[in-house]
Amino acid sequence: MTMTEEKPTSDGKGGWGFFKIPFRNSSGHGNAASSAATSPFPSGASSSSTSSHLHNHHQHQHHHHHHHQHHHQLGYNGPHGDGSGQNQHPTPSPSVSSVAKSFLPTKRRLKLDPSEKLYFPYEPGKQVRSAIKIKNTSKSHVAFKFQTTAPKSCFMRPPGAILAPGETIIATVFKFVEPPENNEKPMDQRSRVKFKIMSLKVKGPMDYVPELFDEQKDDVSKEQILRVIFLDPERPNPALDKLKRQLAEADAAVEARKKPPEETGPKMIGEGLVIDEWKERRERYLAQQQGEGADSPFLFISTLLRHFSVVLSSSPAFTSRRNARSVASQVDDLYGMLTSCVLIDLDGTLINTDGVVGDILRKYLCKYGKQWDGRESLKIVGQTPLEAATTIVEDYGLPCKVDEFNSEFYPLFSAQMDKIKSLPGANRLIRHLKCHGVPVALASNSSRANIESKISYHEGWKECFSVIVGSDEVSKGKPSPDIFLEAAKRLNKDPEDCLVIEDSVPGVMAGKAAGTKVIAVPSLPKQTHLYTSADEVINSLLDIRPEKWGLPPFQDWIENTLPIDPWHIGGPVIKGFGRGSKVLGIPTANLSTKDYADELVEHPSGVYFGWAGLATRGVFKMVMSIGWNPYFNNKEKTIEPWLLHDFAEDFYGEELRLIIVGYIRPEANFSSLESLIAKIHEDREVAEKALDLPTYVKFKDDPYLTK
Repeated sequence: MTMTEEKPTSDGKGGWGFFKIPFRNSSGHGNAASSAATSPFPSGASSSSTSSHLHNHHQHQHHHHHHHQHHHQLGYNGPHGDGSGQNQHPTPSPSVSSVAKSFLPTKRRLKLDPSEKLYFPYEPGKQVRSAIKIKNTSKSHVAFKFQTTAPKSCFMRPPGAILAPGETIIATVFKFVEPPENNEKPMDQRSRVKFKIMSLKVKGPMDYVPELFDEQKDDVSKEQILRVIFLDPERPNPALDKLKRQLAEADAAVEARKKPPEETGPKMIGEGLVIDEWKERRERYLAQQQGEGADSPFLFISTLLRHFSVVLSSSPAFTSRRNARSVASQVDDLYGMLTSCVLIDLDGTLINTDGVVGDILRKYLCKYGKQWDGRESLKIVGQTPLEAATTIVEDYGLPCKVDEFNSEFYPLFSAQMDKIKSLPGANRLIRHLKCHGVPVALASNSSRANIESKISYHEGWKECFSVIVGSDEVSKGKPSPDIFLEAAKRLNKDPEDCLVIEDSVPGVMAGKAAGTKVIAVPSLPKQTHLYTSADEVINSLLDIRPEKWGLPPFQDWIENTLPIDPWHIGGPVIKGFGRGSKVLGIPTANLSTKDYADELVEHPSGVYFGWAGLATRGVFKMVMSIGWNPYFNNKEKTIEPWLLHDFAEDFYGEELRLIIVGYIRPEANFSSLESLIAKIHEDREVAEKALDLPTYVKFKDDPYLTK
């Protein structure tokens, strides 16, 4: 069995870190000295904490209400507790009894599996996952939380929770694996990155908030210290098999929690009215901003939320603290999603750099007798230019050094820079943000000069960015958070107020490590499972909803459709998979994708609509899918138009011309064939109705359709 510990990381310099909520050091208490003396780990580090996503994640409680409810300590006799339930004040020196207690073995409240180690698959340069099963073996409710020495490169879901007696959950731990340095072997790596689980006995069921551990720090117990162990993913290993089973259980639990909870009782009169009123006022304000071209509504919204307690205290609808907490929890969720600026990546997010790079590599590798097959795409997406060059040279076994490769490659790339197209939705997004005064920073792993050269070919783009940060302007590129931290600093914003938009796993890791909200727009197909750390994963920039993040909404959707720049494709109708008519009852007219490979790469998967022309039959309304058809798990990306007309006979071999003028929705998977068919017919209704609108009907007379 191959196991190896990870090397030291730059962010694991000895301090323990929480996730998002600052840790208030207990150095003023008498037991601090003794705990420091007996612990092999340094203390006193500050850090941060994310909000919990456990089974009751929708019940976040506002700290104000929680603190009001728990003035006394909760039952458990800690080093400064007498079990009386009264507040204990710190004393200048520890008592004999508290010193004696510090030498007694701690009674475990939680059973951990594995008990001392966190196993990760060793995949350098990637985000990997581990899992740990946590069971409450005590007779009381127990709160737990994670700590780590490397909060910038590691995080947990949930970061903490409250477990009932006998309750079990599986927590998932995410970690970015740094590539080995100086050609060292994985077996030679030693790690100082460790994890610690803390526990606290609480009085009955309640909402989990990290402040519990600060308010009752004398009753907190250290359950276990866990060290990182890497496993070779290519070799059979019982520990690896067990890890896969636990991760599968954790994923299933996450999916189950996504289902809306059933109503457990009648809704209180008045509950939700304030929330609804707030949402209405917010929408009215945003609409007003659209009309007047005013600044971002962030200050208005945040001020409204911060004064929400006044509404709660004065509203007769909230006759109980439970109702007030319920609404306050909803406000916390809304407020937690608010942002005031955007930090956006360039390559693969705004522009299709990967397509040009692939074309150049395809020709370049031929001279070495190699064939570019795209197998390294997953590795190089999001890397710095130097890292990407190193990957290509090593993985293809090229007989040249990395600097020699770069000296040959970059002149070829520079000559093709004017051919790099913007990705669908990119122009729309950045111009929308600019129009509404939302600060936008361009933050890329490319050099500053390289960034400016690329955007110079896109008219008006440079003026849309308040700040530009390249990897040569910071000490480390992504997945280090340095680029995003620097961008936020130049915008004079706190990272938690920033929304990062990224296409690569290293970019998502960097955004989360910086403490920002992150939207992932994966640039590689069928890889969404790698982006679980993002706050949201969307199919393309066409699907972004700025209002979800407290930013001005788009106003260009018409009857549930989005107008797009029209594009034209055509060719003879070919036989498809044979399931349109036979399986779905929906006859599609398939086109060969061979002549439209570039268009398929540029346009995201999804459902589109427009007009279809057959030279001898006429022009018809059309709705079509582009993508991988996840229900049937296609191996290749396809174009499947459905002409909304009943034909008496097949027309295989006839020339079919299409003009695609609008977008309906992203590609989606379905739990059953019936739900897939129902959604297709719903798309048909949307397309038929929209194509009668002036915005779309004008394309019906385009001569391309019938010539």
